[in-house]
Amino acid sequence: MTIAIEIGDSGLRVRGAEGVLLDSPGYALVDGDVSVGAAALAQARLHPGRVFDDFWGQLSLDSLPGSVRGAATYADLAYHHLRQVWSETGREEPVILVVPGSFGREQLSLLLGIARECAVPVSAMVDQAVVAAEQPVPGRQLFHLELLARRVVLTELNQGRQLSRGQVSEQEGCGLADFYAAWANAVGDTFVRNTRYDPMHSAESEQRLYDQLPGWLAAVSRAGQAELSLPSGGRDHTVTVSAQSLAAAAQEQFSRLSRHIAATGRPGEPLTLLLSDRIQFFPGLVAALGDNLSGCDVVEQATAQAAAGALRRADEICGSGESVAFVTSVSWHRDAVSLPLPQEERPAEVLPTHVLYRGRGIPIGSDTLTLGSQPTDSGRNVVLTGDLAGVSREHCRITRNDGVVVVEDCSEHGTFVNDRRIDGSVSVNYGDVLRLGGTEQLLQLITVDGA
Repeated sequence: MTIAIEIGDSGLRVRGAEGVLLDSPGYALVDGDVSVGAAALAQARLHPGRVFDDFWGQLSLDSLPGSVRGAATYADLAYHHLRQVWSETGREEPVILVVPGSFGREQLSLLLGIARECAVPVSAMVDQAVVAAEQPVPGRQLFHLELLARRVVLTELNQGRQLSRGQVSEQEGCGLADFYAAWANAVGDTFVRNTRYDPMHSAESEQRLYDQLPGWLAAVSRAGQAELSLPSGGRDHTVTVSAQSLAAAAQEQFSRLSRHIAATGRPGEPLTLLLSDRIQFFPGLVAALGDNLSGCDVVEQATAQAAAGALRRADEICGSGESVAFVTSVSWHRDAVSLPLPQEERPAEVLPTHVLYRGRGIPIGSDTLTLGSQPTDSGRNVVLTGDLAGVSREHCRITRNDGVVVVEDCSEHGTFVNDRRIDGSVSVNYGDVLRLGGTEQLLQLITVDGA
């Protein structure tokens, strides 16, 4: 058996075959000792200078801001959080870490080191978005949206024979803390107008409001409105809050999010947006996205769907050796075969004609195509840009001969097809994804009609 742990600012969520085992909020209170999870969340408004809610998103060896005793870096807080969660889980099975697309190579390395310090038996790491998707959407762009403390992560998903991660982008100012602040202020104003009680007048009453906020949002989302009560002065103060009023309070965040999605997608093409369950009970969000984005279908996902998707693909994701792979390309879920991809409509003998790199389709022919940081081959070359750590001068070659397209590895750090390292050379098909070295250099093999 295998366990999956979703990593992120919203919290650590542990899932096994029997369902969600543990969900610990991504908060840490530092005051000599370090408290994490629900205990720290319950102190967030009381001790704002000593409570941190973005240490997973900021995962690094950078020093914590301010003067706090008990932890020095963001990585220290992540260590305390993961150690407690793993201890409370009380399990020993292999673990798949499900990470947001915002994590870079250094953060992944640091996360793996922290997990080993916590004695977590990590067998693989996988991108959250690719295991959250279940079904292809022919003729539509496919995106996944995840919420962090201070920003959202939008991941484009490439739909081929494999499901692979495409462009990843982030938008500040519409994270969990931003939405909660807008709604807490709106609810507080409603109490003042209707009862003259101001729940924001002290840290203690503000903490009580924030403690109730998630449940209130869920109730308002389900029923359209709800009665909210807070105790003070020996009696309960009660107001009625509507989904419409909460949606109006978050218009700035909704608009910022919609603009980012519109700017990221391809103009004029319909899109499907997979919405993490962490965002589902946000009143007015789905309607705002539908109003602001033409041709946008929003799919609300089940609780811990990314972790569930990782477990369903555990045999594919987990390697057999001691090395831990970071997987960004997976097979479609077996139940998705009834929904054919556009590529799958092609005859099986049709081979890839182009390799897609940074939006540019480069033809594959009988003359060798060499990829690398500084290829010197006299034939056709593709000079890679961006993160080149682990990319050789002449990293790999692609050739089409005798009805077969072959990728040959020429590197020190490896060429991977669908996150499996090539041993010498291998034949490839349309939809396959190449990754070069230990970087995030991804290239997809595609077929262009008439080529």
